[in-house]
Amino acid sequence: MVTSAARSCVGLARPALSSVLSIGADALACSSRFRAPLLAGEELFRAPGLVGRGAQLRRPKTDCVDIRQGNKIERDGKLFEVVKFEHTRGMARQTGNVQLELRELSRGGARGNKSTLRMKPGHTLNVIRLDERRFRVLYLEGDSLQVMNESTFDQVEVPLDLFEGGAQRELVRESTFMEEPPEVSLLYYGEDLLSCSLPSTLELVVERSHMGASKQSATAREKDCYVAGGMLVKVPDHVEKGDRIVVDTRDGRFVRKAQ
Repeated sequence: MVTSAARSCVGLARPALSSVLSIGADALACSSRFRAPLLAGEELFRAPGLVGRGAQLRRPKTDCVDIRQGNKIERDGKLFEVVKFEHTRGMARQTGNVQLELRELSRGGARGNKSTLRMKPGHTLNVIRLDERRFRVLYLEGDSLQVMNESTFDQVEVPLDLFEGGAQRELVRESTFMEEPPEVSLLYYGEDLLSCSLPSTLELVVERSHMGASKQSATAREKDCYVAGGMLVKVPDHVEKGDRIVVDTRDGRFVRKAQ
């Protein structure tokens, strides 16, 4: 039998329990108001060595056999892009091997360095999600490019060394002479800017061209021309001053005449 003293203890405990549940519900409602719900298996974390970054969203670890070229991974506090993926399947009961060629994305002296990672199937990696933002080119200032977000009008200063390759950097300078400067893609991890890139092609105007060697030889097919910013481009003989040409931003090569 439950004594009257026990009933009184239960009665005293009920208000305390209800207040705890009320506080918990309020906290849950507050957190759901200010943070998007996580998907199953996701967690918040702060990666070591990535300065200036708040809590980031990390998805469940991915088996190395499911990694694909172009994936971005976090390993030992550094960020990498998978540039090559090879899975060698084993014979009989052997599990085989996975070999990844990685390019470092973290800013610093080792940025752009490539390395090889070998793993056994079943080992996992942290695949991360990067944020791509588009900005319009404004002007050059020393070794930095000024760009603007056309939605918010925020301006960002981008070091030219964040553009990969000499052709991209030269074309960035060239883009500031265009009648309508292009958009560039800025890749962020949290609030840290990792890299920048131009569109895959740019349309430029030929300012002057030299007579092609094909006028003197039946075998030569190209000649030199200069676009508005002074960049040299090899073009076919039929391209003349005033023509608009399409240039591949990966290597600065002529693609075709613009329509």
